[in-house]
Amino acid sequence: MKICHVTSLHPVNDGRIFDKECKSLSKKYEVYLVAPNTETRLEKGIHIIGVSLPAVNQRIQRWIKLKRILKPLYDIDADVYHFHDPELIRIGLRLKKRGKKIIFDSHEDVPMLILSKQYIPCRRFVSKIYALYEKHILKQYTALVSVTVHIVDRLKKVNPNTYQITNYPKYEERTSAPWDRGRNICFAGLLVKNWMLENIIEVLPQVNANMYLAGRYATEDYLNEMKALPGWKNVSFMGTLPHSKVIDLYNKSTLGLAIESYDNPNAGYKTGSLGCTKIPDYMASGIPVIVSDSLVWGGIVRKYDCGVVVEDPNNKEEIARAINSILDNSNRAKEMGENALKAAKEEFNWDSQEKVLLEMYHNILGE
Repeated sequence: MKICHVTSLHPVNDGRIFDKECKSLSKKYEVYLVAPNTETRLEKGIHIIGVSLPAVNQRIQRWIKLKRILKPLYDIDADVYHFHDPELIRIGLRLKKRGKKIIFDSHEDVPMLILSKQYIPCRRFVSKIYALYEKHILKQYTALVSVTVHIVDRLKKVNPNTYQITNYPKYEERTSAPWDRGRNICFAGLLVKNWMLENIIEVLPQVNANMYLAGRYATEDYLNEMKALPGWKNVSFMGTLPHSKVIDLYNKSTLGLAIESYDNPNAGYKTGSLGCTKIPDYMASGIPVIVSDSLVWGGIVRKYDCGVVVEDPNNKEEIARAINSILDNSNRAKEMGENALKAAKEEFNWDSQEKVLLEMYHNILGE
């Protein structure tokens, strides 16, 4: 059986598409990945097919030239085509007319995401039009996939054959450093306002903590805004790091931070999202986490007793109390870290999601 994953927006080495889904499927099937602006090659058992496409900001040119992606799809002649970008969903119907199975993998809640984009004119109208367009097309798909509960629930109303395959990290045995890590805390990921980083940085002198900060910043202005805060002197800014170096930061830290605002549509606002990989990644390193009180992660942290929940992400005093409650009690911090590691091993890892992925393909192909 041939399986073909298709993306026009994600990089060829995307963690979810290539490193998780394609690699997992390659254990059983012949897998192809069609991706933009990359060399055609065989990599780690995956047949990568590169397609030249205009840059993302050249929207009209992209819309016109997306048809370039069709020829390699026809040439591959796969049994299943698995699409990863909203701009491709119309192309999937062409493959269905040829008798192919088609899957759409919705990484994000696109109608809600449109509402959050300030640069889109008449975005409420655009969101409603896209939702109708999406509904019309996706009900014709063989199956749909998404990463978290609230998106899956919405898509099931469009197409009942919808699966939740969450973007948990691959579990790996990690060499843990001695537990006495001082008053070091960490955040690794995209540096954007919804992670409330400025509130955390402001309380660093108050809690006498050093913060390891790693990741790509969304804008130069936001980075400069953080640097202007008095607490920046307590920040060790690492920039973008390879995954192995991020794990080294976790091993030097007593806790990991994931305090998200409640106005992020892609996280379902206060519902929260299982698509956030940084929290299970902290857990896999055996460190407690501090999270905002979303229905998803607040509930998980309480259930597994693996960290502290902050009810109001805008309340700096509450954030300071949460940090101190862990840093001031090393025995309790170690206990929560052990609970986090146990939960990561047993549940919050890619192996659990690989089973759902393979089950979906088994059902679709009637094996």
